[in-house]
Amino acid sequence: MMLNPGDAAADGRTHDALRDQLVERLPPLVRISGHGWRPWASASFAGARHWFDLTPLGPKSAMQIETWQDVEWPLVDRFVADIAIQIDEPRTGDWRVEILTVDD
Repeated sequence: MMLNPGDAAADGRTHDALRDQLVERLPPLVRISGHGWRPWASASFAGARHWFDLTPLGPKSAMQIETWQDVEWPLVDRFVADIAIQIDEPRTGDWRVEILTVDD
């Protein structure tokens, strides 16, 4: 059985909620430099992929961000199924956080 992709308005609200929670958890001197989302679906689930590009403006912030995989991300009618953190320290110093949300 194929599920329809999630409701775009709900996914947008989910993205805003994730962004707000992310801002609350950011270490000092780290800023969101870009973000976005797109619908996502598999044979069994529907949801969205969210990404947040982060720019650290100070040293030693990476250790704090790596614990986010174990943090609860409360959302309405969605849940965080996966979170990936890429830290590009050698090249640009920027980070990317990718969060997969699935309809509850």
